[in-house]
Amino acid sequence: MPFKVLGPVTKFHQTPAPWGRGQGEGCLKPGKSPPSRPSPLKGKGEKGSKIKFCCRFFILSAAALLGASGALALDATGTATPMATPAAFMPTSTPAASLDGLSPMDHAPIWVQLETGYNYSLQGDLIHAAQALNGGNYVNPGGLGAYTGATTASNNGLELGFELGLLLDPHSGLALGARFIQNNEFLSSLTYPNGPSNPDSESVTLLPTVVPITLDYYYFIPDGGGRFFLTGGVGYYVANVRVGQNTTTDNLLGNNNTIGGPDIWEGNVSSAAFGFQAGLGREFALGKAFGIALFVRGRYARLSNFQGQLLDSNAVAGRFGLAENSQGVVDVDQVSNINGGERYATVDFTGFDAGLALIFFDF
Repeated sequence: MPFKVLGPVTKFHQTPAPWGRGQGEGCLKPGKSPPSRPSPLKGKGEKGSKIKFCCRFFILSAAALLGASGALALDATGTATPMATPAAFMPTSTPAASLDGLSPMDHAPIWVQLETGYNYSLQGDLIHAAQALNGGNYVNPGGLGAYTGATTASNNGLELGFELGLLLDPHSGLALGARFIQNNEFLSSLTYPNGPSNPDSESVTLLPTVVPITLDYYYFIPDGGGRFFLTGGVGYYVANVRVGQNTTTDNLLGNNNTIGGPDIWEGNVSSAAFGFQAGLGREFALGKAFGIALFVRGRYARLSNFQGQLLDSNAVAGRFGLAENSQGVVDVDQVSNINGGERYATVDFTGFDAGLALIFFDF
């Protein structure tokens, strides 16, 4: 398409238009009036002005996009990494490997522990009674004479436990616990060949258990694989002795417990007292929220004044206590008989537990 030459080109000094830079006054000779500015929306200049407007729009848009690209940062290798997330939106869970080199369990605010183990306890008067009866020299105050048979008692037993813990910091915590400790039963079965019933006999079974409700302080020594711990605290020990007694005439203490029928009594006598416990062990992290522990725990808990209601085979009730006489023999007797030559027996749960625990951590 041929171009039409309109005339000589005159340079103008342009001033900004409302939408950018447009044509304006140029450098004119004195006495000359500036030519009128053509409207960008009219005539042949309209198309060029629209093109300039679009170019400027795209240039500004590109600049805005480049500015927004600050959301991505380039690392030393040229790889794009996401912009840092504001702290308010950062996840709060503990990472798999803590920045301080400790295991995640060392930062878990709450733990739940389930445990089981071997129990050893002194058992006090029950052990002494078995020794006295097995010596063959015991003289029944009821005048039953010589006897045959055997009596067994044991220091061994089973321990089960539950604990809920609160971490104060990686080196300390508090825990509320409940445990069930059961010792092997005391069993005596004796026959008096020359007794009034010719022969007389008695069997008595005593099964001691104790449930300590404990509050303990923990001192932790944490590391990357778990933590060692020392612990100690106070407990309220609730003890029970399950009783089964069957006598022909007199019991081991020389008293006749007949009330309304045969001397066959069953039931429970119980007692409670404060005690103390202390322990040590090692916890092993098996994952972020799970671990196991090996522990040894000692305790001091001596309980006496065991009393309760027993029923005979005819459902007749009697008030009984766990008693010991001056020769060191233990049996259940009516509370009214526990005076003078008898006293309340002591069941000594002082001893230790050793076992394994499963631990669950809550973040």
